[in-house]
Amino acid sequence: MTELTFSKSIDWALTRRTSLLALAFGGVIAGITALSFFPEKYEASFIVKVPVINSVDKENRILPKAIQFVPSPVELKKFFLRPEAFSEETVKACGFSDSNSDRKELVGAIFSQTTEYGSAAAVVVKLPGKDRVFRCATALSSSATAFLDGEKNRKLLFLKQFNPNQAWLVNQNAQIAYAIRISDKPVSPDALKIVLGVAMAIILFGIWILVSLSQARKVLGL
Repeated sequence: MTELTFSKSIDWALTRRTSLLALAFGGVIAGITALSFFPEKYEASFIVKVPVINSVDKENRILPKAIQFVPSPVELKKFFLRPEAFSEETVKACGFSDSNSDRKELVGAIFSQTTEYGSAAAVVVKLPGKDRVFRCATALSSSATAFLDGEKNRKLLFLKQFNPNQAWLVNQNAQIAYAIRISDKPVSPDALKIVLGVAMAIILFGIWILVSLSQARKVLGL
């Protein structure tokens, strides 16, 4: 068996430099072409402050000097993870059809996390096109506040039976804390990574073909 050394590898590459350069050039062209299959995506973000009501004791009686966030931002995150939670209008505003696959794709485009000490949730949606992502974020913000207020009102209705003659001193609805913000530039795809990745894959595959052909010629005595 012939020992593979660095010098032999260099000699092999030099004797096939034309083929390797052609592979590199072809790989870059293929990588640039591959970019057309990855639409530019923009991010839209907003912050939702969750509803606030008075806290209650173990017997569900109002504590005038204490507050609670109902529901918590975690519940909003769970809401955005349910494909069936969105109205048909919201799905269409985000540029999708009202199908199970598109609803799941919408869920995959949304990211949310708790912020401001558990009193709010930051929501980010990533989609192709500035106008589309803005329309989607607008619809999602309305869906978020409607869901949060609905959950708060259901909680209040439940607690009312324990406090029939007590007024709620604190009863704040959900609200959007800041205006929806859109990224100035596309956040994906990463053009350099795609071009280099495709180019490297083609170069490595080409080298494998060249090596295989060289070995085949030796076996056949060509």
